[in-house]
Amino acid sequence: MRLFLLLMFLVLPSVANAKVVVDYIFDVKRKGSSIGTHRVTVNQTKDGEKVDVSIDLAVRFAGVTVYRYTHRSVELWTGGVLQKLDSTTDDDGRLFAVTGVRTAEGFSVTTADAAPVILGGTIVPTSYWNKAITSATTVLDSQDGTALKLSASPVPSSYSVNGREVAANLYQLRGSIPIDLWYTQNGTWVGLRFERDGAAITYFLKNNSQLPELLDAQDVAR
Repeated sequence: MRLFLLLMFLVLPSVANAKVVVDYIFDVKRKGSSIGTHRVTVNQTKDGEKVDVSIDLAVRFAGVTVYRYTHRSVELWTGGVLQKLDSTTDDDGRLFAVTGVRTAEGFSVTTADAAPVILGGTIVPTSYWNKAITSATTVLDSQDGTALKLSASPVPSSYSVNGREVAANLYQLRGSIPIDLWYTQNGTWVGLRFERDGAAITYFLKNNSQLPELLDAQDVAR
């Protein structure tokens, strides 16, 4: 019992010092029907920012699950620079694992079926919460570890958030699957869209306790 209390004393301060900075929760829809969620939680710790990502999707037909996707990743950032990434993905039975760590040579990326690759420049993974992805030298696919290219020219647009149109810029990520991303002027991620197997997959920011803090008043279109 004394050992248990000592361990609790050592562990609890680090947990208590973590502060939730952003909690994105998206409802993911396919052809207008909800198929799951994508959640990103950013915690501020004494060592920097810790980002937890969880994606759970399931497509059902006649009550039977015909496709399932799960993704988990953890990112560690210091001073706006990605230091480490670990992810696992199950894409309907296809398994992926990615480990990335910053070294003196650059950002080293290791996958289950390939030798480590060193990426240079500014690295931002495809968790999408960080608007820096729109100006990154290299966008890292956190599912399979490949490097993607981004069309960084913003297109003025808007996106529906909790039933209201929000002013946002559209950015286009072009890789194995073209993805459209929407960010407000203050850097809030509000939307995502791509197509898979001929069906549109669309993200809608859910109404959670942080929603008023995520959006500036001027972002809401009248």
